[in-house]
Amino acid sequence: MRLYVVGLGPGDEELVTVRAVKVLGRSRVIFIPYSTGTNRSLAEGIVRRYAPGDARLVLLGFPMSRDVPDSELRRLGETICREANGEDSAFVTLGDPTLYSTFFRVRDWIPCEVEVEVIPGVSSITACASRIGAPLAVGDDSIAIIQPLGWTCWGGLGICSRP
Repeated sequence: MRLYVVGLGPGDEELVTVRAVKVLGRSRVIFIPYSTGTNRSLAEGIVRRYAPGDARLVLLGFPMSRDVPDSELRRLGETICREANGEDSAFVTLGDPTLYSTFFRVRDWIPCEVEVEVIPGVSSITACASRIGAPLAVGDDSIAIIQPLGWTCWGGLGICSRP
């Protein structure tokens, strides 16, 4: 089974990439995370605009907190396997899936065989700068995502975990 992890951009349905629209348009099962704290999903409205009418939309309640119990992540992973039932599927995230994504919290808890393909999205970092017409970097400028105090990072990729 292939699982497309689709970045939907910063919440504006017009900032969804062409590739994301194509993947959503052919997906029959689409996983949509929502906050269990607010019982809302900004992603759901965006998905409904681009998903086929016969697509099955599976809402996944995520506790939007730092410490999510392993049992909850395991339950979410099992739900993904059960609902996808071996079909190629999509899992959507706001922004870009590689920045603070709900998917990467649950990825290691998906017990079935899955091939993941990440479809990048417009991040809020670039969308905000674009909105005000400000460059993030010009010429020889550098930008960085800074490691929070007390966190551990590995290699030059900036992959970090909190203490």
